[in-house]
Amino acid sequence: MTFFSSLQPALPVALIVGLAACAAVVAVASAVRGRPLRPSWLQAPALVLRLGTIALLTFILLNPSVNVSTPTKTSRSAVLLDASASMTLAGTESGTRWEESQKWTRDLGAALKSAGLPEPEIHKFAGDSTIISSAELQAGNSLPDGQQTKLAAALEKLASGGGSTNIDHVIVVSDGCTQDATRISAALGGLHDAGIRASTKLVGRDVPARNATLLSVLPPRMVRAQSRVIVPVELEAGGVTPKENFELILRDADGTEVARQPVHFSSPAPDSGFSSASRKLSFVSPAQTTRYTLELSGPGKEATLEDNRFSFTLEVVTTKLRVLLAEGTHAKRSLGSEGHFVNDIEMITAACTGTGEIECVTFTPVSQYVDKPNLFAVKFANGEMLVDSSRPFPTTREELHSYDVIMVSDVPVGNFSPEQMQWVVDWVVERGGGFLMAGGNTAFDTGNYDRTPWEKITPVDMLDYGDGHYGKALEVTIPLSVRTHPIWQMTPDAKENAAILDTHPKFGGMNRVRRAKPGATVLAVVQDEPEQPVIAAQNYGRGRSIAYLPDPNGGWGEFVIRWSADNAPTLGDRIELGQGASLTTHPSEARAPATPRPPHPSPHYAAFWVNTMKWLAENSIRWRRDKLSGKILTAQARPGTLLPVAAEFLAESDPAKMAVQEIGARLDVPGSPRIRLIYDRDRREFAGSLPVPADLTAKEVQVLFDTTAGRESLTDVVPCGVLIQNSEYTRSAPDTALMTELAQAGGGEVLTTPESAIAACRAASEARAARDSRAWPQPIWSHWPWWTAVLVLLGLEWVLRRAGRYSPQTPVSTSA
Repeated sequence: MTFFSSLQPALPVALIVGLAACAAVVAVASAVRGRPLRPSWLQAPALVLRLGTIALLTFILLNPSVNVSTPTKTSRSAVLLDASASMTLAGTESGTRWEESQKWTRDLGAALKSAGLPEPEIHKFAGDSTIISSAELQAGNSLPDGQQTKLAAALEKLASGGGSTNIDHVIVVSDGCTQDATRISAALGGLHDAGIRASTKLVGRDVPARNATLLSVLPPRMVRAQSRVIVPVELEAGGVTPKENFELILRDADGTEVARQPVHFSSPAPDSGFSSASRKLSFVSPAQTTRYTLELSGPGKEATLEDNRFSFTLEVVTTKLRVLLAEGTHAKRSLGSEGHFVNDIEMITAACTGTGEIECVTFTPVSQYVDKPNLFAVKFANGEMLVDSSRPFPTTREELHSYDVIMVSDVPVGNFSPEQMQWVVDWVVERGGGFLMAGGNTAFDTGNYDRTPWEKITPVDMLDYGDGHYGKALEVTIPLSVRTHPIWQMTPDAKENAAILDTHPKFGGMNRVRRAKPGATVLAVVQDEPEQPVIAAQNYGRGRSIAYLPDPNGGWGEFVIRWSADNAPTLGDRIELGQGASLTTHPSEARAPATPRPPHPSPHYAAFWVNTMKWLAENSIRWRRDKLSGKILTAQARPGTLLPVAAEFLAESDPAKMAVQEIGARLDVPGSPRIRLIYDRDRREFAGSLPVPADLTAKEVQVLFDTTAGRESLTDVVPCGVLIQNSEYTRSAPDTALMTELAQAGGGEVLTTPESAIAACRAASEARAARDSRAWPQPIWSHWPWWTAVLVLLGLEWVLRRAGRYSPQTPVSTSA
């Protein structure tokens, strides 16, 4: 700094210099023209002293100053060492990311020490950050076990003084896989305010951790006792090969094994590197509500076992299914050799009621060939049909809606009014009922059902009247693609079941159709005509429907009613009971012999119809919930995401009233908000999404539904499994982009070697010193030597003048 640049005069320099010059001129003039000092040599020193005083005062008026600064503290760098569980994954070249991070940090400390810089302060972080010593790092006692990576939280803690107060530089050693990336910007703002730069060191390579996961488990909410339950399971794995043997094991609350299936994962997907597998666990439901635990077991060690178990509760409903059967066949057959008889219709009803789970109400026309109302209820006694006057055919919507399944076989359309047919359609669409139409001489087109409301809900397109009647024998084939359908599950053993299906009898005839409707599942076809369906099924609205195109009994069903094992009771020839005026009952023959009644003569036929009734009734709301039924629209809840839910309001069917109904849902978790569900006219249900807390750790959560109907408060509670996945293993690729952006935004560098960090550490220290340094100008005239000099000069001049003698002036003489 030059002399003049340190001057800070209060007055303009020119003015000060001008005044000083004037004062000097006056001093010189006074010395020349004033009284001289004696001896004369004192004149010059006195003048010099005065001029020196003027010069010194002029210098003081120019206000010279020097810069003064505060001393700065020695600063140091800090290392943020990622200690989350993902650091157990593969390192950049070999070993784990944690081992690579430890070695790099140790080498960094040594490099800084060699360069004359202080060693770094070491922090490890996962969900939180803590300071560890170099000795701890050397000993390797700190292991990466954090279940979360909260990098932003660690940076915020460091910026707020979570370490030493003289940190000027933080080096993040991590794979960048953090769960709070959205808060990184705010954390960097805190570092900037604290004068801390941020650099990064990326570790790791993209090698999936060895870990298998139960990705999705979708058990039904409610089932009937002793019914077959199918639980779809989706699995995902990383770091495993297709040859490795895993197993899915289902156990009940007592630990008893219920089902087991082997699992082999696919080859890793090219884009994600993860393998997948899908399975369907099948078992028979117990007699009461039971809790189950599904486990995935495999060879070798996995990164975590937390996502290998899933528990769920299976609610067993004991309400009996109600089946309305309208059948036009009037015939019986001998059963065994001891005088027992069985009615052809009873072959179906006895199979259903024999389970103890199904109640059948049977109606038959006086004549199946009379196309007008002539149905009456019947009971069976040793093959005879007895009139049941206590059960008239339903004449109101409510009566029809009290059933779960309606089966119509060989009964012409004239037996039902248009209003009754529409009630059935509404019952299928809105209440999830199951409708089945079976073939015969007065069914489908020959029963005049084409272009009726019931034709709309059946899964086939009917031919014109009479064109579909086919009275010749035909063989059937059950396609391999549908053999896993619930109606074909005769026995739990897959091989035995396949052998049973291969023995399916032929039919004596059927009602041919144009085609199965789009979306329908064809469950059986004519062997010689694969395009001609024999049995077809579909979902329709909330409910289901089946077209069984042959006759389930009678003439066309002569062979199928004998679908049995070799040791089944002998079934005799058909005995007609008549139609119309010839219909007769024989009360004397209704009394069964005293000997025990033989079992069902056709076990496979019986199993088929039981399966069919249960499948048709599966969506029926009658046995599920009376007025409000909630459901979860995804396999499991995932923390930090939205859970889609829906609710059916069963207390009302008017669309206009449904649209204004207020229904809400919330999670049974403290602080969880109640979300109003919005009515979806197409789905006929209320739908919405519930926020799942990100910190939810429970394995199961309850979803609460509520509404009001009149003065009645309606509620429903649906349990929902929670998929707890360790986010540390859901992605294996290091986040290069995040670590690069962090270094750029933090004013630091992306580091590679410990040596490359030395320059970054020095630059950060210099920047901190420049930031913390405080300098200001200090006037030098405030120091006492300057004023002492002024006083000395003035004092010496005064002494000289006192010592000098004044010489008197000699008057000048003049002569005239």
